[in-house]
Order: sequence, then C-alpha cells, then structure tokens
Amino acid sequence: MPKPLHQISKRTLAYVREQIGQKTGIQLNAKADCQTLSHLIHQETGHSLSESTLYRLFLQHKAEIKPYIHTLDVIASFCGFSRWVDIENKMTTTLTAVIIDDEKPARENLSAILQSYYPEVTLLGMAASVTRGIELIREKRPQLVFLDIEMGRNTGFDLVRKMGKVSFETIFITAYREYAVDAFRINAVDYLLKPIDIDQLGEALERAKTRLTNRH
Repeated sequence: MPKPLHQISKRTLAYVREQIGQKTGIQLNAKADCQTLSHLIHQETGHSLSESTLYRLFLQHKAEIKPYIHTLDVIASFCGFSRWVDIENKMTTTLTAVIIDDEKPARENLSAILQSYYPEVTLLGMAASVTRGIELIREKRPQLVFLDIEMGRNTGFDLVRKMGKVSFETIFITAYREYAVDAFRINAVDYLLKPIDIDQLGEALERAKTRLTNRH
C-alpha cells in the first residue's frame, strides 16, 4: 500500500514528475498542466483523476493532505509501473557504482545521465586509467563498475584480470563493437555502445540488480 502523501519523499515525487515529462512533455508547472495530464491519464488508463487532485499532489505537497492510494497507483501505471510501491522501492534501492574511462567528457556524460535518469545509482567516484581504477575499486568497493575498453596502453579487460576474483558487476561502455564477445566471456552484465542509449542503460542496470540480489 502506498504511503500517506506526507510520507512520500520529494525525491520520489520529483522522479515521477520527470517520468511524466519524458512520457508526455508536460512539466507540471501550473494548474493548466494538471488539466492536460488529467485528460491524458483518462485517455490512456480509463481512470478519472481530477486536475485539482493532481495539482495538490504535484504542486502543493502539503503534509495534511490525505493519502490518494487509488490516485498514486493510477499515476504509477501511467508511468509504466505496476503500483506506486514499485516506484518507492526503485527510489530506495541504491546501487553503488564507479566509472572508469580515460575520456573526461565520457565520464561526465555518463555521470549526468545517471543523476538525471537513474538516481538510485550512487556514484562513488571516477577514474581515468586502469591503475587508478583498480585503486578506486579497492577503496570504494562498488557493486557495479562502468568500464571503458581501450584506455591508453591498457584495456578494461586488463583491469578485470588484475582484480582477480571480483565482487562487483561490470557494464562495458565503449565506442568499439568488436570486443563484445570478449566482454561476455568474462560474464559482463552488458556491453553498451557510445553514445549511450538511456533505455538500454536502464535494462542493464536492472540486470545488474538482479545478479547482485541472486548473490545473497
């Protein structure tokens, strides 16, 4: 069952607003936006949510407002989730990660994507070389490593070999197609090509979570 509205974190509401924005282009800045969203939800789900209810949820967020359990589940469905509690679980399930890539723009781009689209990923640090990457992994002990392939004289595969037995999952992100077979031979979660496809990244993150859960 969803939490009362006053217990829903602003972070969760911000995430839902972001999902609505991506799906519809509606930014929910005014009551007129809530009216438009109300019509769209009715068209897509068959459920009626008044503009005033949506306004109170997204633009007022006052502690004394009663919980809208039905409203929350309908909105969750509209955003592609089965129930509102699935969104809450997503927002509270953290995945610690590091980025290892010798190109600064690539590191910053991936970091920005994670912050904007996958806030459940907590970035512990970034490194620009295999040597520093190994040090970072040993220091931070992340659950997930985003790893480039070609980094100067070394490769991401060198890093994995030098680490020996690994306790993290690996997602390779590279501009080169030809290393995919090698990546899956070392049991990588996924092999993503630059520029990063946001949906493919999300699917890779879900697989990483599943693997980590199955370890325990």
